[in-house]
Amino acid sequence: MKLKNIFGNMSLILLVLILLSTTVSAHGLAPAKIPLNFEPNLEKEISFLALTKGDFPTYFTLELEGEVSPYAELDKNSLFINIGETQKEFKVKLKLPENLPPGPNILYVKVIEQDTLSTSTASAKNALVGQIIINVPYTGVYVDSKLEIEHGEIAKPMTFTVSLFGRGDIPAMCYATIDIFDPEGKKLDTIVTNQNQVAQAQATKVEAIWRNNLEKGLFDAQATVICGEQKTILNEQFYVGNPSVNVLEIKADNFILGEIAPIRLMLQNNWNRKFDDVFVEILVLDDFGKLIQQFKSATLPIGAEEIKEYTAYWETEKLSIGKYNLNVITYFDKKGTLQESFIADVGINKLTVQKATGQVIGAEEGKSSSFMPVIILLLVILVAMNAGFIYYLKSRKKIIK
Repeated sequence: MKLKNIFGNMSLILLVLILLSTTVSAHGLAPAKIPLNFEPNLEKEISFLALTKGDFPTYFTLELEGEVSPYAELDKNSLFINIGETQKEFKVKLKLPENLPPGPNILYVKVIEQDTLSTSTASAKNALVGQIIINVPYTGVYVDSKLEIEHGEIAKPMTFTVSLFGRGDIPAMCYATIDIFDPEGKKLDTIVTNQNQVAQAQATKVEAIWRNNLEKGLFDAQATVICGEQKTILNEQFYVGNPSVNVLEIKADNFILGEIAPIRLMLQNNWNRKFDDVFVEILVLDDFGKLIQQFKSATLPIGAEEIKEYTAYWETEKLSIGKYNLNVITYFDKKGTLQESFIADVGINKLTVQKATGQVIGAEEGKSSSFMPVIILLLVILVAMNAGFIYYLKSRKKIIK
């Protein structure tokens, strides 16, 4: 009986979900996209239909967004579609300027379902989005470009690539000069790419190989792309090496076991730029790699290539004298993390912390896994004993009979 009730409830829930999903997808907007060819000072009225199934009253608010929205207006700001009605018309009036940027200029027409048309209590539920796409032709030389830089390694050559795509009706010869700057804006070098001709609807690229002589850090590149009379400025950042913040030293002055101990951590920023949000998390592990405690330092900024002291507080009340493995994880901005391993030797009134020779977790996994053969042997013996005991009982029953 209970099983029937469970299946009945599940069927009811499934039916409700199906009905809800049908309700959500029961609205539409037609047409979804309208392409137009640009004409200077064009005035045009475009009709749209908001569609429903007419099962219940529906409220919509209307909005326009996009680069063409200053040149468009709605004939109404809201719609109400009553029970039994399945559509309502509204209009968008365009009044275009003398010029628009070449390429597709998109006007987004948003039809937003509301709980009510009252502005004080309206709550948006679902939105339908249509598009009016105004295509402005490219004339003369017009080339899209993008600067692409693969992050480099210290003292190894780097390739700077400018991707090109021709849109204008006149082909052009293209090349780029690329200036490289340090974090303070000082120009370090200038390189020049090869040349390539770009025709309409053609994709190509120009490249320059730079003999990288930089130390690790984050640097800026500015490319000036020349295609005939068209000039485009592109900016991009790139890495050399990898950002990192290392723990140089861990100390604890006036340490007393059983009390809250301030732990001093000396951090070094190996990067040529400041990190705003840096903190350290310390995981305390026993000899078998089991987590005993974890605690964190405060979050503080650290300057470019700065050495700075951070403090974390360790509650040692439940600790015993002995050695513990510390996994120390440094978090720096959203650039990444660095995990290092240390060994803490805890005494009654002394704490010494040394860098581990290897990864603590790996070493401890190896140590704990050494018990595995013994455990397997014990399990085999136990299974054999149980099988023997069962055989003995069966044999004894046969003898008694």
